[in-house]
Amino acid sequence: MPSSIFTGSGGPLTTLAMSTPTDFSTFSNVAINDPGTIVFQGFRTDGSVGLFTLQGNQADIVDTNTHPEFFSFGDPVINNAGTIADVAFLNAGPIEIISGNTRGITLRTDPKAAPVLTNSEHPSINNRGAVAFYAMPTNPGDGGVTGIFLEVSRGHSLIPVIKPGDNLFGSTVVGVDLGRFALNDGFQMVFSYNLSDGRSGLAIASFDGENKEDDRHN
Repeated sequence: MPSSIFTGSGGPLTTLAMSTPTDFSTFSNVAINDPGTIVFQGFRTDGSVGLFTLQGNQADIVDTNTHPEFFSFGDPVINNAGTIADVAFLNAGPIEIISGNTRGITLRTDPKAAPVLTNSEHPSINNRGAVAFYAMPTNPGDGGVTGIFLEVSRGHSLIPVIKPGDNLFGSTVVGVDLGRFALNDGFQMVFSYNLSDGRSGLAIASFDGENKEDDRHN
C-alpha cells in the first residue's frame, strides 16, 4: 500500500512525499523543525534505508548504500539549523549515535568504547547541536550500558546524566527514559524515572558546562 508524508496546521493537508511513483517503498516516523524542514527514514525499493530531509528539494543525509556499515536507523529528529540526529544500527557491533546534515555525518559515540552501547530508542537534539539520548541493553545481561547521556562536543565525549542505581529524591533509580524532543536550548532535559520506593514521575536535569556554542557544524 502506498505511503505518504503530509504537513498541516489545522486546514487541508499538503503532500510532501509519496512512495509511488518514487523509488521509496515506505517511510517511518517524521520530524519537523521551525522553518518547516522535515526529516524521515525512507525505505527504498532497492532494499536500502536512509535518512532524508525535505523542504522543496529532497536531500540524502545518510543511507546504507553510501554507509554499508549501517543496516537501519531509528526515529530521527531535526533542529532549526537543519542538523538531524538519530541512532544508527551497525551490521557488526554496537550502535552509533549520529548527527548530520547535507555536508555529512558526525559520530557522537565511539562504538569501540567500553562498556558498549548496544541499543537506544532515539536521540534528542537542541538548536546548539547538543545531543542527549537514552541507552539500554539489547538483551538483559548482555553488558550494554543503561542510562541517559549528553554529548556537546560533536565528538565522543559522553556526559553521564543519570542511570539505574543513582540516588534521586531520597531513593534509588531503577529505571529512566528520555523522549525524542526532551532537550532544550538551555541544556535542560526532561526525563521519566522510576524509584525503588515505588515512586515515578518526570524530572529535569540541567547541564552547565562550557561548550554551549551555536550549531555551526554537524
